[in-house]
Amino acid sequence: MIMIRRSLQKAKGVIIRFRSSFALTAIVRHFVQLSMLILMLLPCIAFSQQDTIEQYLSNFWQEEVKNSSIIIEAQVVSKECKWDSSEGRKDIYTAIKFKILQTIKGVVGTNEFTFNQLGGQIGKLRIDYSSSKDYALNERAIYFIKNKDLTGYLHESKVPIQNGKVGVEFERIDADFFIKVLKKSITDVTVIPRFANMITKMKEVKEWKKTHPHKVIAIPNPLEDIKTQ
Repeated sequence: MIMIRRSLQKAKGVIIRFRSSFALTAIVRHFVQLSMLILMLLPCIAFSQQDTIEQYLSNFWQEEVKNSSIIIEAQVVSKECKWDSSEGRKDIYTAIKFKILQTIKGVVGTNEFTFNQLGGQIGKLRIDYSSSKDYALNERAIYFIKNKDLTGYLHESKVPIQNGKVGVEFERIDADFFIKVLKKSITDVTVIPRFANMITKMKEVKEWKKTHPHKVIAIPNPLEDIKTQ
C-alpha cells in the first residue's frame, strides 16, 4: 500500500513537472511569436511616425503662408512704454517699432512701422495682459501677420532668427534658405511638402548618427533647386 502511494506521488510529481514544462514551453513560444510580430511591425510604426511628422509640417507651413496677408523679416528697433488716458481710463501701452529688412509676401509700402500693445512698465508700476506677446529689443524674426495692414493689434506668429539660423522641429536651418522656401512656396505648391520631407530626412540622419557616429551618410536634398538659387 505504501509503495502504491509513493508511486502515485511520483507520478503526480512527474505530471506537475510535465505540466510546468509544457506551460513554460508555451510561454516561450508565445513570446517568440510576439517578438517576431513586433519586429515585423516596427518598420510600419516608424513609417507611420515619419509620415505623421512630415504631414504635420507640410500642413502647418502651408496654412501659415496661406493665412498670412503679410510675411516679413523684421527687427525690433525700439520699445517705449506710455500712458493711455483715452475714454477716461488710465492704462499703460508699449509702442513697439519694427524695421522691415525684407518683404516675403504682401505689400507693405514702408520700411518701418509701429504698433501699440497693451501693457508695459512705467517706473515701478507694471501692467501685464495675457494676450500680450514678448518682443525683445533688437529681436530679429520672420513675422507671419494676419492683418491686411500693419495697424491696430498685430495678429502674428513668428520664427526667431538667431545667428543666421531658424529653428524648425528642433532642426537649425539657414535663415536665408528658409526665406527662399517661403517666397517660392507662394507660387509653387510643391515647395512646402518638399521642405517637410527635407526636415524629416534631417531628423532620420540625426538618429542614425547616434548609432553610427563615425560614418558619413549623404542624402539627396529635395530642395536643391532652391538652395542653389
